[in-house]
Amino acid sequence: MNIPVILFFYNRPAKLRRVIKIIKSLNFKKLYFFSDGPKNKADKKNVEKCRYLVEKYFPNAEIFKYSKNIGFGYRIVENIKSVLKKEGKAIILEDDIIFNKKFIDACGAFLAFHTKDKNNFCFKGYNHLLDIEKECYLKTNIFLPPWGWAVNRDAFKYVTNFGSKSYGIFFKFKQLKEKFKNSILLKYIENCEKNINALSWDNHVFLSILFYNLHVILPSKNLVKNIGYDKQASQTRNKNSLFYNNTVKDTFNEKTKVFKDFSNINTSKTIEFFKDTCRTF
Repeated sequence: MNIPVILFFYNRPAKLRRVIKIIKSLNFKKLYFFSDGPKNKADKKNVEKCRYLVEKYFPNAEIFKYSKNIGFGYRIVENIKSVLKKEGKAIILEDDIIFNKKFIDACGAFLAFHTKDKNNFCFKGYNHLLDIEKECYLKTNIFLPPWGWAVNRDAFKYVTNFGSKSYGIFFKFKQLKEKFKNSILLKYIENCEKNINALSWDNHVFLSILFYNLHVILPSKNLVKNIGYDKQASQTRNKNSLFYNNTVKDTFNEKTKVFKDFSNINTSKTIEFFKDTCRTF
């Protein structure tokens, strides 16, 4: 596989083993691993176990290890930008996301097509928005949750640090609230502005997508699965969430269509359930 992979991992060796097994089977040529530092002494042992696994199975990969815990703020964006600056494109994964070759094929096709439409920001392997029978792909502006996705350098340049309290960011939030004043996204934007000092990296990405009118492409049937719902998780502990209920549904459907030719996209049909954010093609 010629597409570079970026994988962020922390303190769950059992789940990381499953992801490692998949990565090994696909023979990626370039791998970049980012390991956050332990939050406390209790986490340190499992953090070290995870680092050992990565170093054991991928001795030639580039592994970035933090001595202190940096969390999941804007530093994650900077990590991704550093790899994209060098490689030009990448698939971004986490230690609790399992996937199959169809996901990788779809990522590769998207990255090959991306230059034809500069508003296409990324391809995302997980779809929690809709459950539709028709096998197709959706064009949306919804980035969350970012469970397995692909992006290139030019698109990622749009990602802005919305955690700054500068006038420029204040003005961007003002514009976003005006743009989405009649949308279900308004409450999300207002909440991000209210909690500007605690934005996670995916909030910075999502706000940038909304501000610059970018598109996220996702499949009607999931190509990835999140296995990270447990007490060790940072953001996926609630098994009663909408994301969890859909994670175990329609995943790895063998009949799922993979991108063959992006040049024949048809955006004429509107999805009624999510008509303000989503279109089929």
